[in-house]
Amino acid sequence: MAMDAHGTRESHPSHASAAGTRSVAPARPTHLTGDPLNETEGALSISTRPYPSGLVVLRLAGELDLYTGLRLRTAVADVLRDPGAGVIADLSGLDYCDSTGMTEIITAHHRAAEAGSSFSVAALSPVMAQLFRVAGLDQLLTLHASVEEALDALAPD
Repeated sequence: MAMDAHGTRESHPSHASAAGTRSVAPARPTHLTGDPLNETEGALSISTRPYPSGLVVLRLAGELDLYTGLRLRTAVADVLRDPGAGVIADLSGLDYCDSTGMTEIITAHHRAAEAGSSFSVAALSPVMAQLFRVAGLDQLLTLHASVEEALDALAPD
């Protein structure tokens, strides 16, 4: 299958239209070869660590994007099933976050607020912190330098 100058893949010649032109399929990133939620490259892993204070740390590692955002949404929903549970998203292992990933983080914040819980972000890398500032997320979300700082700030007195 050939790529044209615009980065799209040309379909097989047998799929040519009656006028003799070829249809093109949009290019997909080369690591996406099957079901996006089951890919090994570009994956997102989320580990959950509850604390006696009722706070739950979700540690994200990998890429938060269109293909992996549902995992964050599901993890936050699972935590929020317990009344009063607060969520700290540990983003220290996050390598990549696109606009869909940022939308999922904003959605998690809103869902926590609707449930009467808290949602904070901790341990952003310098690059991710800059991305969040440029996008204005530092005005909406509580950002902590570390998970420990978030736990101290959010623990009940």
